Amino acid sequence: MSAAPSLFETPISDRDRGFLRRLSDAIVWREICWGEAQSAAQCMRAGFARLSADRRFAIITSKGRDYLLQVARVH
Repeated sequence: MSAAPSLFETPISDRDRGFLRRLSDAIVWREICWGEAQSAAQCMRAGFARLSADRRFAIITSKGRDYLLQVARVH
């Protein structure tokens, strides 16, 4: 019997995790600030965030919220 897939199968850096936490604080789409584009792209590749068509705004996904909850339980 195989275990359920872990959210940790797609690791992200501490910087990317910080960006994801800032996204989780936003109620709606959050503007991507200067210097956050790389973290936004990495979180999007991992499925933790969605980017707007013009890539100026981001929002956390349910998978991203689950990831942060799992991180909080581990620490």
